[in-house]
Amino acid sequence: MGIGDLPGLAIQDIMNQALIFLIVSMRMGAFLISAPFFGSRMIPLQVRIVFSA
Repeated sequence: MGIGDLPGLAIQDIMNQALIFLIVSMRMGAFLISAPFFGSRMIPLQVRIVFSA
């Protein structure tokens, strides 16, 4: 452990956690944006199935 290092906290760990948080946030955001599209009765069922695959 060098001078100025925090015990148990490395910059690489912080970057990994930030990347995981970003990916999870993007997935949740994409779900919330696309939810009305998949719940709409105006869109035929076949089209919703194709887009979900």
